[in-house]
Amino acid sequence: MAARRLIIVMLVLLGISTAVAIITPVPEEDAAEERVTGTTGETGSTGTTGETAPEEAEPAESNLVEATVKSGEEPKTVKASPGDRLVLQVDPGRASDLEITGLGLTGTTTPYAPAYFDVRLPSKPGTYEVVDVDSEKELAVIETTTD
Repeated sequence: MAARRLIIVMLVLLGISTAVAIITPVPEEDAAEERVTGTTGETGSTGTTGETAPEEAEPAESNLVEATVKSGEEPKTVKASPGDRLVLQVDPGRASDLEITGLGLTGTTTPYAPAYFDVRLPSKPGTYEVVDVDSEKELAVIETTTD
């Protein structure tokens, strides 16, 4: 008798959960894309983070600058223009933590895998060092100038 009641309760619960699943709307796959607005990356959520994106004009031309820094080389100077996209591969030949000072970027290498940095450079001219955090050795310098 108790087993029969348990089966009835389980069937009722199964029926309720099936009904809920049928009437619940399925989210659209494009819904996440629709919530992203503007160049600030706002997600459509309510409230603020306290930060606002500065109103900057996009650079007239943006170039792709690619550079590779390997172990045993003197610190390399990478020249680019403000607003350029920089793809930088750094291979110190050992496991290490790297940082691009002034940009807040870090990366980790192993003896078998270099670090890759893919970044849009700031719109103002500047100089940024790529350093090995452990040894504080400068591996490269990124210079952005308007000439």
